[in-house]
Amino acid sequence: MVNIEQDVRTRYLDRLSDSTWIDDDPRMDYGICAIPYFISAFQKESDPTNRARLVRIIWQFRDAAAFATLAAALDDSSDDVWKDALDGLVTLGGDQALTILAKAREVLTANPTAQEKLSWIDEAADQIRQKEK
Repeated sequence: MVNIEQDVRTRYLDRLSDSTWIDDDPRMDYGICAIPYFISAFQKESDPTNRARLVRIIWQFRDAAAFATLAAALDDSSDDVWKDALDGLVTLGGDQALTILAKAREVLTANPTAQEKLSWIDEAADQIRQKEK
């Protein structure tokens, strides 16, 4: 029997810093049962490149379990992580994604240097609404 946690670690998590990283799709190998291992790795990861990779992997599961991590990633100081979280929210779509974007917008509105991020949030919300028409 395959130990999913160990297999995820060996095939994905231990390779995050590899310069030859290719965004493989773990859904094909493990299904949704693997997402907690990637979420846990994101919560512990300090390198912004690796955090961005983990955010991409997490939203590619296309499961509601990704929403909390995507919301947290919108608070990340790395633009790459932040942009990958926006991509994930647009991909997942729905009311939950719109709620997360609205909360992020509310927080950023108080920051005068966040105009670009505010416009990205607005664009992401518009894309979600367009998909749902």
